[in-house]
Amino acid sequence: MNKSRELILEISSKLNKQQILQHNIAGLLYSSNPSKYEEYKINWATNFQSNELKFNEIKKISNLLGLKAENFTLLKGLALIDCLYENRGERFMSDSDLFCKREDLTELLNILESLNYEEYSETKWKGNEFKKIYFSKENKNVIEIHIDKIQFYEINFDWLKDKKLEFLGFTKLKAEYQLLHLISHLAIQHTFDSLTQFFDICLFIEKYNKNIDFELLEVLSKRLGCNKALKIILATVDNLLELDLGVNPKYAITIEQFLSYSSSPSKRYIMKHSIRDSFWSAVKYDLQWLISKIYGR
Repeated sequence: MNKSRELILEISSKLNKQQILQHNIAGLLYSSNPSKYEEYKINWATNFQSNELKFNEIKKISNLLGLKAENFTLLKGLALIDCLYENRGERFMSDSDLFCKREDLTELLNILESLNYEEYSETKWKGNEFKKIYFSKENKNVIEIHIDKIQFYEINFDWLKDKKLEFLGFTKLKAEYQLLHLISHLAIQHTFDSLTQFFDICLFIEKYNKNIDFELLEVLSKRLGCNKALKIILATVDNLLELDLGVNPKYAITIEQFLSYSSSPSKRYIMKHSIRDSFWSAVKYDLQWLISKIYGR
């Protein structure tokens, strides 16, 4: 068992059932120790069935795209689960995430409509205008499309291409971009509200840290305004896994602090604004959200 899985079990042993379910790690615990976590077998089975559906649906899309599938990039769970987890029942996934250039969007939408998908209607504002959400009218599968941006950042698509994922035909993010996306998604967008996403990062760093260009990661994080989030997450992971990542340990937070952000609204609000490199960017985001609620845009 690797260090990350040992850490996951150690952290989980201190959680109550409500926290385990809240952080969607029940399936992972059952798979890691079926006799101890027998009560979560149903969670594992539900994850497995749901994730098999997601992969079957994304494979249909890949087949219809043909060679053009390499113009689209899988994000988060779909790109991670077979690389980091022992089986598809271990990780909870609420949807499937695809990134594409705007010029390729029409072809993807035509395929989704041919597969009986329909766009989910939601009020658009600055924080979600680069996304489209489609759901299957037949099986309720959800696909979230990120257009020209990932986590609010304008991205040069050609920077991201890596080797194709086997049997799916899509591309995945290069290691540095993938890790930076995972970190900014957890720390900035969701303010540490998911142990599932944190465990993704632990497993990813332990497996790929020898292949990651940490100097490039530092440059990219400063350019994109998420350097503080990068330092906090890397220091925390390094403190817990002892991987010798060369990060200043003063930035590390404890698991108790991590969990407090999802249970204490005041602590969450403070961290939400302090985690960004620019405090004013957080205030600007809040104002844009407020304006959208008042004026519907």
